[in-house]
Amino acid sequence: MFGGGSPRTIVADTACEVVVLHRSDIDNVLASFPVLKMQMDVTEGNARYKEDLLQAIRDHEFNIRLGQVLQTFNVYEM
Repeated sequence: MFGGGSPRTIVADTACEVVVLHRSDIDNVLASFPVLKMQMDVTEGNARYKEDLLQAIRDHEFNIRLGQVLQTFNVYEM
């Protein structure tokens, strides 16, 4: 989304599987959901939304660990 990669550091308390979705994969799915595609296209073209979203990620990326999220939602097995 937004035409670029988004590398992030992942910190997990236990072993986990990381899944990567490429833009072409998302486009293939969105072909079946034209309304969702339209909404994503509008969002993608909104520079202020992009900057707000990236800032929110930067604000929280070092504060949240996977174990804390799982504990918050009482998830013990996936």
